[in-house]
Amino acid sequence: CNMADHGYGTLSERKYLVIHDPKTHLAESPKERFLAIIFGGSLLSFNAGFINVISLLISNVLVSHTTGNITKSAITLTEGEYFSFLEVSVMLPCFVLGSFITTMLIDQRTFHLTKQFNVVFLICTILLTLASFVGVYTTSRQLYAYLATLACGMQNALTTKYSGSIIRTTHTTGMATDIGICLGRIVKGKPNEVWKLQVQLPLLCSFFAGGVAGALAHKELGKYTMFICAGLSASIAVLYVVTLAYTRQESLYTAAFGKDDDIYEHTVISQDASGVDATVV
Repeated sequence: CNMADHGYGTLSERKYLVIHDPKTHLAESPKERFLAIIFGGSLLSFNAGFINVISLLISNVLVSHTTGNITKSAITLTEGEYFSFLEVSVMLPCFVLGSFITTMLIDQRTFHLTKQFNVVFLICTILLTLASFVGVYTTSRQLYAYLATLACGMQNALTTKYSGSIIRTTHTTGMATDIGICLGRIVKGKPNEVWKLQVQLPLLCSFFAGGVAGALAHKELGKYTMFICAGLSASIAVLYVVTLAYTRQESLYTAAFGKDDDIYEHTVISQDASGVDATVV
């Protein structure tokens, strides 16, 4: 069914986003699904920004990405601070391990909301809860950082696999790059990927907002702010189950613990000069 009558424009030849839903349980329009992607990604980006600021304020490390830690590893190595070098260097394999775990748990289906994500969200929540207890009730700041980094690696791999590398929620370098590319194409009169701005700008702003919220919360709660990180992760996990139940018209129990359907309907979301288009095929 063509969605031109709903203000999406005509289907361009180039296809950008392919969103999958169970064939017999479509309960929302393609536009709603596109907005849901932006909303869900923004929540995850907000949480990552929150976690990163709290980790920096409490443990003086960055856990949501690896660039700064690799740079710090190089500095500590050249300055002969070998123990600090080892502490920081472990952050990279923790992030990689998180991505590895997510990949092992999730089958690759771009833009498909699978129930396998439930397991990833659950593990991330457990890791952040453990990290919170470690950070509050022990003096092992590094163990806290390793657990939080592992959770961030899992989250980033989840959104990367889901979106085909379009959506990354735990760092902003890719977002800023995509925004710059889109703006350059717009100036050159090639606005056919303007939709990416609709994705990347909210993610970038949400990461910043999460950082601001984390810094403000830390002023009031100190190290106990880490429990908010775990609470946010748990809330996102619950919201995801509710979303599955709504889109598939299932019970919450089935959405949380049931099996995925094997047949999917494909919604192509693209954009040309006339605007966004969504067509079910």
